[in-house]
Amino acid sequence: MAGGSQRVLEDYRKIVDACWSGEKGNVKSINVNVGPFPTDCNKPGEPIPDGFDYDAVPGLPRESRQRLKEIRPASFGQAARVPGVRASDIAILHVWLEKRRRENGDRGPQGDVPE
Repeated sequence: MAGGSQRVLEDYRKIVDACWSGEKGNVKSINVNVGPFPTDCNKPGEPIPDGFDYDAVPGLPRESRQRLKEIRPASFGQAARVPGVRASDIAILHVWLEKRRRENGDRGPQGDVPE
């Protein structure tokens, strides 16, 4: 293990031990984030076409498909906040829609021409 990683791990262990021992008060949970803050989609305002057929997206789990069909979000940002829909489901949807746009030669939501 690299020196920096080892120091971080040691610091983490000290904090966890202090929390569980009661030194930090009544701690019920510890959340750890590694790396940059996760984002659901790099273009949350990008629209999802009206009347979009979620059944046509291969690889989209049935539960997510049902939820999205019920709620009919207008954008990826709204879709990312639908309960039961995971970030990976949004990624599948985004990639599939982008692929369709490129195949059809459509301009993207910002008016850019796909490469």
